[in-house]
Amino acid sequence: HAAQRAAQERAAAQQSAAATKAAALKAAVEKAKAAAKAKADAKPDRVAGQDVAVRQVGPWKQRSVPKPAPQALAPLRAPKSVPPAPAVPLSEDVDPSALLRAREAWLKEPRARKQSELLDIRGGRTAQVVDTKGRSVPMAVVDIHSGGKIVWRARTYGDGKMRFYPGMAAGGGAQQSAAFRLSTVELASRAKATLAPGQRSATLKLPGTWPDRPVKLDIAVIVDATASMAPLLASLQRALPAALKKLDVLKVPVAVRIGAVAFRDAGDAFVTARRAFTRDVGAFVRDFATLKATGGGDTPDALGEGLRVALDDLAWGRVSAKVCLLVTDAPPGTATEGDQPFTSSTIRASALGIRIHSVLPVGADPYAAYTLRQISHLTRGQLLPVPTQGGDAALTRWLFDRLHAAAVGWSPALPGAAGAAPPAKAP
Repeated sequence: HAAQRAAQERAAAQQSAAATKAAALKAAVEKAKAAAKAKADAKPDRVAGQDVAVRQVGPWKQRSVPKPAPQALAPLRAPKSVPPAPAVPLSEDVDPSALLRAREAWLKEPRARKQSELLDIRGGRTAQVVDTKGRSVPMAVVDIHSGGKIVWRARTYGDGKMRFYPGMAAGGGAQQSAAFRLSTVELASRAKATLAPGQRSATLKLPGTWPDRPVKLDIAVIVDATASMAPLLASLQRALPAALKKLDVLKVPVAVRIGAVAFRDAGDAFVTARRAFTRDVGAFVRDFATLKATGGGDTPDALGEGLRVALDDLAWGRVSAKVCLLVTDAPPGTATEGDQPFTSSTIRASALGIRIHSVLPVGADPYAAYTLRQISHLTRGQLLPVPTQGGDAALTRWLFDRLHAAAVGWSPALPGAAGAAPPAKAP
């Protein structure tokens, strides 16, 4: 009995010591988190070299900076050889070489080459991940290897596909003629494939089965809220609620979370204003209706900063279809104008499996149209030019088709986006 009691006492002492150690470790972790948060809070948030003022206005978190000194740059004009975007839904997937032709035209214009941001979309490759039944696997992480290194990593979209571009690969880009190894680890298994020089696509087949899951859809509306956008913003405020109502009547329920980022210019009431993701679509619609188009004054707007805030400050879901609706009539600004490079945010969106669909008014600034074409091309989205008046019905239909299509592939029971207007061939 004495030996048994001694053993029990030793076990109790060990449990007590373990509990004390666990409590001390937890306290140390919490202390480290608090210190990291304090350090982050103390670090000034800066745009264009100036501290950012942050304030909460209702559901909108606004960030603003003083207007920087104007730049002595002539207005950027598109080369005459760059055709305008057609006034119909445009998908670069229909004719990927169209954007390459437009890019070459831009590169012939010295000022365009100096002032504009161009994505190197030459030689795009496609990888698709499927399960043992041939069903697409969304949000699978695909690694692209070249020269013994991972040069590109991205998640697949709802159709199980991802796209990568050797010219934008890590380490200064890869040779267009190089061979690439592809790998993915999903469904507790691994799949590999090889892209030989000149081969444009490959399939990675996993031995597991993609499970049926509830359809989750995260939607971020990134909208230019400067004065020139008043007609298009009003049209969007009418069309978006109508498109969201149509999602409610689908046979397979779609769990929607929706948020928004509005952007203007440095010197305006805000550079960006963020409305966090919410499952309460009605509350979002009411909050979005309070957004007014005002400010601006010059051609560029803080498009790149709006993209960055949407990617960094909205809490995107891990296993969900992800869509951005980018709406503007102006090209991005420069760093000295309070903006961020849209190119880096676009590449990150592609890597995260976020599809960006763009909307701009018919006849918008040519560089704005070309910028949106680049963004939508890299993230496998579409571009829709809409008339500033009388375009509500077409915009509603297009928005629903794009949101519906984003969810297709996440559930075998979800029907395809029937009735969607076929995208136009790019000029």
